[in-house]
Amino acid sequence: MVETVVTVERTTTTQTAAPASGGGLSALKINIGYFQTYPGAIKLVQFFLGIICLACGSPALLAATSFFLFVVVVAFIATLLWIFAYLLGIREALNLAVNWIFTVCFNKHKLKIVF
Repeated sequence: MVETVVTVERTTTTQTAAPASGGGLSALKINIGYFQTYPGAIKLVQFFLGIICLACGSPALLAATSFFLFVVVVAFIATLLWIFAYLLGIREALNLAVNWIFTVCFNKHKLKIVF
């Protein structure tokens, strides 16, 4: 019977890097250029329309007005979150396998159905 001998060599390498300045927030970068594109401009328009809708429907005197304000506030908060996510570059810093465009479209279509 023939025996096979396997020799395993383990080598370890250590690599030191200079500490990044800025701490844990160094991955966040302000991305103002996004708002010069069409999707960024649409988000800014949604933001200003949300302010107008909040101002017009703010005294919730009827039940329908209360529901309208609820939907407007939820849409406004979602728009603010997306604006900050794109402005601060959070979606690039997270490195998640998420289709962000589909997520934004799904969120907006869901709110459109509620309206």
